[in-house]
Amino acid sequence: MEYNKEESKGSFYKVYEVMGDYFGSDVSNVISVMLKHQEYLMKYKGLDRDGYFYMEHKMITKKTGISEHRQKIAMKVLVKWGILEISTKKKGTPPKTFYKVNEDRYVKLLIEFNKPEESSE
Repeated sequence: MEYNKEESKGSFYKVYEVMGDYFGSDVSNVISVMLKHQEYLMKYKGLDRDGYFYMEHKMITKKTGISEHRQKIAMKVLVKWGILEISTKKKGTPPKTFYKVNEDRYVKLLIEFNKPEESSE
């Protein structure tokens, strides 16, 4: 799949420290890359009719340095927490997996994780 140079031109990924604290660097890096890709597609290319997009593991590896195996582990965590949805319908030939980032859930967790801990004095 060919990607537009605009997506990577001068790009950086917001990796929130709080996500890394709770989930580790693999999870926070994978979701940052996927979220940026989803936002790019929403703005320039469009998503499929259900709001899903396709992203190759090799592209995530190129942008993060994280192996496909570690990506899949990170994605399981993201699915468990409701941040990432993976389409059960594989589309295309050969079949491809499609993803959707639940931005509302992601933001809610960032806010929740950023709340100061209550002291027990």
